[in-house]
Amino acid sequence: AWGIHMTGGKTTVEGMTEIDVSGSKESKAVEVSGGELTLGGLKAKINVNAADAAALLAQNDGYISVGMDVQNPKAVMLDGHILAKDAASKIGVSLRGKDSYLKGYAYGDGKIAMWLRNGAAWYHEKQSAASPTGFTGSHLKHFSGSMGDIFQRDDKDITIDDFEGITNVFYEHDAAAPTHIKGGDIIIKKVLNSSIITLTTD
Repeated sequence: AWGIHMTGGKTTVEGMTEIDVSGSKESKAVEVSGGELTLGGLKAKINVNAADAAALLAQNDGYISVGMDVQNPKAVMLDGHILAKDAASKIGVSLRGKDSYLKGYAYGDGKIAMWLRNGAAWYHEKQSAASPTGFTGSHLKHFSGSMGDIFQRDDKDITIDDFEGITNVFYEHDAAAPTHIKGGDIIIKKVLNSSIITLTTD
């Protein structure tokens, strides 16, 4: 089942879009396998227990842009993974304000850019009993933070090619072994400008 399934052309929705998708085999809120889709705001919920599930999925040379209007920002609430599957695919997502969040991974062979600002949160965690097939960790081509929060709740790493801004990363202690901190690494390949990342434990 799909909320939006696009194979070509260029489509823009300036207002808020709400999608709630079921489906036991496939459950995808937004899938773009060609062309360009721009959404002003998005509330996306999927069946995370479906065999093939994603909040945002770009394939081939598809491009998805969500929440990027800085003059008229809208909430972006994603319950599910972001997947830029193929090398030519791209996803840009801007999470702004305390009502905006991503619950899930951001991965694939394509390019993902994320903006996390003004209290928005990324909960890096599984959305079902098992991680997606072949998942080895999240990977962002570009990350820009301004007082946003990352909650690293998965044992797989988050890799960021270009990091800029100010961001907090929160880890949890293992209750069974209090000296052990749960969660994978944050790997940053390049830091732009005067950037700050703060790691905090509970």
